[in-house]
This record gives sequence, C-alpha cells and structure tokens, in this order.
Amino acid sequence: MRTKSVFLAFAGVELARYFLVSRGVSALAGQDASPQVLRFLSSPQLLMVAAFFFLGLDPRRYGSFRQLLLVGKVLALASALLALPSLLSSLRGAAPVRVSDLAILGLVAAWDLASGLVLLLARREDGPGAERPGGEPYIEPVEAK
Repeated sequence: MRTKSVFLAFAGVELARYFLVSRGVSALAGQDASPQVLRFLSSPQLLMVAAFFFLGLDPRRYGSFRQLLLVGKVLALASALLALPSLLSSLRGAAPVRVSDLAILGLVAAWDLASGLVLLLARREDGPGAERPGGEPYIEPVEAK
C-alpha cells in the first residue's frame, strides 16, 4: 500500500468545498430554503471526499476512482457554466447577492478545474487487472488468514 499525499490533501480540500458550496448556495437561496436542507441536497459531494481519500490511501487499489472523480469534476464544471448566467443576473436583481458569496462559488469552480486537470494529467498507477508494460495482466496478491 503506497499513499499519495496529494490526493489525501485533495480530500481535505473537497471537505472544505462541501461547506463552502453549502454556504454559497444557502446565501443565494435566501430565506426560501433552510441550511440543513441545502446540506442534505449537497451531501453526495461527500462521495468525492471519500474517493479522494481512498485514492490517496492506496492509488493502486483504488485507481479506478480516478475516472469517477474526473467525471464528477466535469459535471461540476458543466453545472457551474449552466448556472453562470443566473448568478450574474442576481448581481443586479431586486435582492442583490453579496459579491463574496459569488466569489466563494468562483473559487469552488476554480478548484474543480484545477483538481480535474491534476486528475487528468497525474501519472496513473496500475490498478487491479490493469495491463503491465510487458503485456501481462496484474493480479493483486491476496493474503490468506
């Protein structure tokens, strides 16, 4: 088992991202939705935290999580692009949103882009069943107890 500390750090940042998104969305929703409901709705974000944690813990065993994380980052960026016109129009709306709340969501989108690029460009570890350079399949050793 080899740890990859960059992905462990990413798990911590993703946990912070969860709370930042909850705060930003709660500010945008105003009085219409309770913070607990918004945290409940954004709770699938915690799967990203777990995936980054396990990918950092053992990149060889959990290497297949990389593709799922990358898909999650692409979906998060696509959602941010779809929400951008609405967010920008809220700046001049009847009840304007604080620029700091929009900045939080901008930082979250920047993090999604940066972490997605790292996932895309980082050197891959061999996962279970992956082909070795010699063309032989890799069989993960199992300890019998």
